[in-house]
Amino acid sequence: MIAGQDVAIISSMPGTTTDVVEKTMELLPLGPVVFLDTAGLDDKSILAEARLKKTHKIFDRADVILLLTEPDIWTEYEEYIIEEAKRRETPFVIIVNKVD
Repeated sequence: MIAGQDVAIISSMPGTTTDVVEKTMELLPLGPVVFLDTAGLDDKSILAEARLKKTHKIFDRADVILLLTEPDIWTEYEEYIIEEAKRRETPFVIIVNKVD
């Protein structure tokens, strides 16, 4: 949605994102940015271990972490992301989705 393009397959079904989705774009007034969309940390599928390894590696590449969550849902997964961001001193923004 941010890119204004179909960058990845999206679905309400958990486990849709398997590989990290990267989208490079110009974000004014900042300049060039790379958005990295990962699988969720709450993945319980057969491929969970492989997905989570890729997701954890993204912490090393992130200059800012955007944590997308839903209203009234805050679990140990969200806490983990915030704690990891703080530990790494990486700025983070919490975005609440599905409020419409």
